[in-house]
Amino acid sequence: MTYIVLQSNIINWGETDNKEQLTEQIRDTLKSINSTIEEILISPLEFEDGIIEGVFKRGEGLYEIILVLEFKLKPFKMQFGIGVCRNTRSSVPMAKAHIRAVDMLEQVMNCGHRNKCAQTNIMLKSDDDDFDKIINSLLFLAFDIKNGWSRRQTEILVNYFKSNENQVKAADRMGISQSSVQRSLRSAKYYLFKNTINGIDKAFGYITE
Repeated sequence: MTYIVLQSNIINWGETDNKEQLTEQIRDTLKSINSTIEEILISPLEFEDGIIEGVFKRGEGLYEIILVLEFKLKPFKMQFGIGVCRNTRSSVPMAKAHIRAVDMLEQVMNCGHRNKCAQTNIMLKSDDDDFDKIINSLLFLAFDIKNGWSRRQTEILVNYFKSNENQVKAADRMGISQSSVQRSLRSAKYYLFKNTINGIDKAFGYITE
């Protein structure tokens, strides 16, 4: 059995007003996401006091789930730590995966305060250091690309990516011109991003039950 713990914090949640109302909105969003990914969940995504946590049994599709979380919870900005552990290497694999997720989230948070640290909002720790170096390098690159997107670019790109349509069909569905879609894709380095997340998805796919 493989345990993948995803832990995320909402940046500046402590300074947020209307916490009670926003908490209910976030929980409703997580409930909707959980209903679509039940087959890969050990423990559903839950929210408490600025922290989202869930436990997965395999990594396939995990990065897309993270992208959906980021998009649906905008304008909040999020940071993620992922911990992976197989029960063949530990008597308490779920606890070890949780510790790794917390450690990775702390590293991401610390990087945000260091000028000499590579910027990212996601880091992963598993049983395999070489695997971790590869996937974290891809996560750094993906963050660097999408960190420059405007909210409108993000909306267009996420819709285009998820629909798997050509530019004309995507433009018609979103009620904009094909040239607007094309400009957004080009200025946001969409195809570099797509190739990068294809690599991330493939790497996550190796984390199996």
